[in-house]
Amino acid sequence: MNRAGPKPAGRGRRWALPALLALAALLALAYAPALLGGWVLSRVATVQAQQVSGPLWAPQLREATVRLDGVTASAQQLGAALDRINWRDKVVYVGLDLRGAQVAVNLGELLEGAEPPASFLGWKVRVSRVQVQDTRLNVQGGTVNIPAGQFRVEQGTGPQVAVLTGQTQEGAVRAAVTLRQQPTGTEYLADLTLDARVLRHYWEGVEAGTITGRYVLGGPEVTGDLRLSGGAVAVPQAGWAAAQGVTGTLTQRGSQVRAALEGQLWNGPATLRAEADLDREHWTAVLEAAPKLSALAQAQNPASPGDPGTKADGDAKVRVTAGGWNRVEVQAAARGGPGHYAGVPFEGWRASYAFSNAGPHYHDFLNEVALSAVTTVAGRQQLTARWPIGGEGHARWQGDLAGQPLNLRAGLDRLQQAQIEGEALGGPVSGGYNLGTGAVTGRLNPAYPGVRAQLDLSGTADDLHAAVSRAELAALPGQVYAGTAHLDTQGLSADLAQASGAGRVKLNLDRDWKGHWEAATGLRGAWVEGAGQVNVPQQRLFGQLAARLPGVQAQLEGPATLDWGRQTGRFRAAQAGEGGAAALEWAGGAVRLQASRLKLTQALGNLSLSGDARYDLSGAVSGQLVAQGEGVRATLRGEGRQVAWNLGARGLNLTGRTALTPDFATAVRLNGDVSARAALEEGGVRFQVTTRGEQASGLVSGRRWLARGRVDLAALQPLLPAAGLGPLTGTLDLNLAGLGGQARLDARLGERRVTGILRREGGQAYADLQATQPGGWQAALRGQVYPVVAVRGRLSSEGQDLALEVGGPYQNLRAAVSGQTAPLTRSGVTVPGQRLSLSAQLTPQLRASGRWGTWLCSGSKERSRSQAARL
Repeated sequence: MNRAGPKPAGRGRRWALPALLALAALLALAYAPALLGGWVLSRVATVQAQQVSGPLWAPQLREATVRLDGVTASAQQLGAALDRINWRDKVVYVGLDLRGAQVAVNLGELLEGAEPPASFLGWKVRVSRVQVQDTRLNVQGGTVNIPAGQFRVEQGTGPQVAVLTGQTQEGAVRAAVTLRQQPTGTEYLADLTLDARVLRHYWEGVEAGTITGRYVLGGPEVTGDLRLSGGAVAVPQAGWAAAQGVTGTLTQRGSQVRAALEGQLWNGPATLRAEADLDREHWTAVLEAAPKLSALAQAQNPASPGDPGTKADGDAKVRVTAGGWNRVEVQAAARGGPGHYAGVPFEGWRASYAFSNAGPHYHDFLNEVALSAVTTVAGRQQLTARWPIGGEGHARWQGDLAGQPLNLRAGLDRLQQAQIEGEALGGPVSGGYNLGTGAVTGRLNPAYPGVRAQLDLSGTADDLHAAVSRAELAALPGQVYAGTAHLDTQGLSADLAQASGAGRVKLNLDRDWKGHWEAATGLRGAWVEGAGQVNVPQQRLFGQLAARLPGVQAQLEGPATLDWGRQTGRFRAAQAGEGGAAALEWAGGAVRLQASRLKLTQALGNLSLSGDARYDLSGAVSGQLVAQGEGVRATLRGEGRQVAWNLGARGLNLTGRTALTPDFATAVRLNGDVSARAALEEGGVRFQVTTRGEQASGLVSGRRWLARGRVDLAALQPLLPAAGLGPLTGTLDLNLAGLGGQARLDARLGERRVTGILRREGGQAYADLQATQPGGWQAALRGQVYPVVAVRGRLSSEGQDLALEVGGPYQNLRAAVSGQTAPLTRSGVTVPGQRLSLSAQLTPQLRASGRWGTWLCSGSKERSRSQAARL
């Protein structure tokens, strides 16, 4: 049985004191921020807060108000954290954290030197560091944003009473404060060193620099002397507007502040002078600069691999004046002399900018840009523009462009959309341009002399596309080109193809409108191709050309140059493998051809062309060209607005004159027995021929022929070769109309006679001819003779019977003869009749081969040969 005695009365009391002490400690910990945090902050200033929380060593105050001499602050959150303790001097150092604060400073009260708060049991509280975020500072009515950062205050050494160091996101700050006793009282000397990028909190354009100097507070007036070195600034969202190497000074004497800065702006000197009167609340500034346009262009579009960037040349003078306080006025003026920008040459330019909000009414507000320039793009033009920013502006570009009137007008609306219309290069222009997006749309229809096309534009100014259609060149009549063109930051490229044919034109230009060209085209039997370089600003083109011309034996090759600004050009060509040469020159309104032993094709005979002729684009010709060889001489002689020509060969004398008029009226005479006239009319040729009193006339237009009358064939005797064939007599009676009709032939050549009918049916021509010759020879041919040949016939005599066929187009005629020949007797020797099988190529070159009995035979126009190979 457990028999416990009574508990001692003092045992319960023994645990009561520890329990009370524990409870007190818990209450102290719970209420320490309110009890001790307020004391800590009260050692710094007078503090009030709606809520105090956090641990003892780092109390947090919300919706707090702090007051001390010269400073009043309200903060959404104010924190104090124990930094360190100096036991020897009984000093507690704390760090403050202000968030969402509004701080008001009265410099007069602040600099009077208030006594620090009273100590508690000999202990003092000092602020060693301050961290601020989203804080505004109001100094005697002027509000300044404080950059976020961490700041620390330390005890100074020597005469320095305190050193403030800080670090913001942009850079470091350091200020050393020294006291100086003056008869007027205590002055505070603050020696400053800070990274200029700290100012990015107020303006993002500060890129680099160091600010050093001293401010003196507490004296009769505030004084300051600061120096900036190694500075660099760039306008936000326009990094190309940047200045480097900025140095200078800023001084303050009371309410008077002055700044003098200088540096480099686009490779040219720039200076800034500014003054401010804080009492009168007024400031003025003057900026003067002399930049290089080459540096400005590279700043806007710098070079990169594969891209040379924008190139420019020229100088500029810039002056900007500004002033005000709450209301500001700005005036800027810039001007420059001769130069070029992005390939656009100019003689001079002026620009201005005006801003003002000084007027009492809305309509007094001014924010306007103006520009005027004299450009020299393939001519001379005047460009003027005026744009109230945010309003409706206008621009005009007038003058001469590539020899044609230029008159473009643009209206700019409030949405920054410009509508462009006018005339350029001989045709209408219409389109639009958005200053905000850079989008371009439009249509250009150049009708420049010698060039006509339609260009549909789309894209942006840096990436502009053009669909080219109906492009025609006067130098290539009847040839139509189409394709695409592309203008971007690299330059201009174009690729045009001939609508029908293999012709092609390619162009690749850089941003300075210089580059490469290629061309190949066919024209009326001629083929010209070449490549080379082109310089549009200088209006020059040069390269190598190769030309294959109808009637000319071999290709012409040589260098070519063209200066369309001065209207000059030259093509010097050598005839490959033939020794001939030619030169074609263009000078203003005239074209000159010089030829030396230029070999013509065999179809025209073994002739060479030489001479010197000039054609005036007004229609006049002069000079003489002569083609001769193997007894033939042909002469062309310019006589103003007509050409006299003559052809002499083996007794033939053909003379004529051709007028250089739209109908090319021509008069011809042949040995005095034949005269004729011809002229272009109704898309064809109208003619009239007189032969020894007989007359025939008509009109040939495509497949439609109209011809009536008679031709006396005896007058055409000079056209036959002098081979002892006898005199030519007879008549040709014409009765053709439209696609039908006929011509009746009755001709005699010595003792030979040819009769028959030429008949047209549906535009095709057929022949039915008979020929006889003394000795019993008879021949008959029937079949189609136009537009292709397909005739058959027989040639017979005593003991001989041959079949004849001729067929093919006229440029590729073939013939075949087969049958039994008669015995051949020569010099008393008789060769028996043989079996003949012969084929021949009649055009473009005569060649024949076949078998006669047991002999193989072949021959050509150049030489004849027989092979005595006995079968």
